[in-house]
Amino acid sequence: MKNAIKKISVTSILFILTACGGSSSDSSNQNLENAVVATKAFTHLTTASNTTANITVLDTVLYPELANPSVKIIVSQRIDELDLMGTLSPQNDHPIAVHFSPSLLQWVIVNIDGTSFDDGVRFNVLIPGNQGLSFEHQVSSANIPGASLVKEGLSGNSNANIFVSPVYEIGSPFVLANTSVRYNVTNEWYIQKEDGSAPVVGEKYNVYVPSSSEISVKVTPVADDDPIIIFSSRNSNSIGHHFFSLDSTNKLSLVNENFAASNVPSMGFGIRNADGADVTTDETFNVLVIQ
Repeated sequence: MKNAIKKISVTSILFILTACGGSSSDSSNQNLENAVVATKAFTHLTTASNTTANITVLDTVLYPELANPSVKIIVSQRIDELDLMGTLSPQNDHPIAVHFSPSLLQWVIVNIDGTSFDDGVRFNVLIPGNQGLSFEHQVSSANIPGASLVKEGLSGNSNANIFVSPVYEIGSPFVLANTSVRYNVTNEWYIQKEDGSAPVVGEKYNVYVPSSSEISVKVTPVADDDPIIIFSSRNSNSIGHHFFSLDSTNKLSLVNENFAASNVPSMGFGIRNADGADVTTDETFNVLVIQ
């Protein structure tokens, strides 16, 4: 009789624990699915300890997401004015790409023309959350010409602000050119190589389209200048990490230039040309602010 009582008690307890555990697990899973994962951003600075030749290694200690190849990072070059005299941080007038290193098992930034980085070069790095649209786009025979993004659900949205970083992979085609995004007459977005060359099957790009809850604008300069100021120092959007892409929609000429985000003391946030030439009224930029 005592054994029977013990058996019934244990079975009852197991039943209660299983029922409670199942309910709690379902609720927790639902909460996790609905949780907002914010987009992260930080500034990377090349140093002797994190950079070898044309490769600079990002910080996986502070940002462990960078060890995940499925996280499609976006990178913008950055050239800041360091003082009121206009002293600039080191300029990197070379096309860049992001690369998931198979040996380091993490994301790095590369100068894809093979030029070594100087110390002190700055990059803004974006780690997408789950609010915007983040994906890898690969050029195929189905989406040439123009590396069309039509298959990614962007057709018909001419107001989209799209941000792109070329992806370099060992042994695969890569983009030895600056790029822009362009909305064409067939109501499709595509990626354009600003040196006039055609996309090659196999080329890859990380793409990010911000959500409506994120701060993004489309800006055309009102006058030629270097830099152009996007947000004045009085504007709260001048604070944070800024990302940009060249939007060549309706532009007749190619602009094969290396642009950079730029913090300008007493003036605010702007975009400048890495070679020192003016940013002109022929150029339109998508700008994203992560605060």
